[in-house]
Amino acid sequence: IEALADIPQECIRTEPEPYSGEGGGIAGNTGYAVGLAFLVFFGTSIIALLICNFGCKHRFQTRKTNGSSYVRKARLLLAVFFFPVVLAIITGTLVNYWPELPEVNVCDTNIDYGGLIQSFLVGDANVPIDVLVSMYNPNRVEARIEELLGVVEYENEQIGSFSFPDFTPKGKSVTDVIIDIEFMLPPPTTVLDMAEDYMNDELSLTLRLDIAVKVAGFFSASKTDFQTELTTGISGLEDGDEKGPKDISLCKCQT
Repeated sequence: IEALADIPQECIRTEPEPYSGEGGGIAGNTGYAVGLAFLVFFGTSIIALLICNFGCKHRFQTRKTNGSSYVRKARLLLAVFFFPVVLAIITGTLVNYWPELPEVNVCDTNIDYGGLIQSFLVGDANVPIDVLVSMYNPNRVEARIEELLGVVEYENEQIGSFSFPDFTPKGKSVTDVIIDIEFMLPPPTTVLDMAEDYMNDELSLTLRLDIAVKVAGFFSASKTDFQTELTTGISGLEDGDEKGPKDISLCKCQT
């Protein structure tokens, strides 16, 4: 029995698509990077000048008979401002390129739940189901997805799993991937409960994702326990402890 989600081809990106979305944090935000760089520059410059004014005052004393005093003064001022400039550049670069975790939307949930349950009722767990996932890489450089694993649960009981090979989404772009879910046959009582929920249009399956990412030039990071509800009724999204309407802002087709 086929339970394959019919994903329209026009809703699948064949190539990464540039996306101008901005995260709510400081990392990767050019405005914050420039602002912090200026704050660091002016702050360290003022501190350096105060230190030199009180601790190195004798270096600024000039003598009319010594023509090289102005040269020494210029060199000292250059040294005083060199450190704030370097520190400001480093701060701005780090903030602008600091790695961020990818954002994920599960876009296609047109699953034939009836075919899935019929297969379970006859003892067949070999049910091909594909789910379309859109992933946004908010970093300015490529981010290698080293691990993308997930499970499908019904009432906190695992009934399926999936994995996806390593890939490298481009920076500031949305990439579409299709994941193949492999189901395992649930206990008979669980199948009957699923069938009852389906008949009442209340069947809800939870899809959980674990992602490990490596941003070029930085350390690895991971995002765990992303979950979305695949339901026959009203869809909802749970990300950590937050609940709200299903987020499909990254999906090519948003209807």
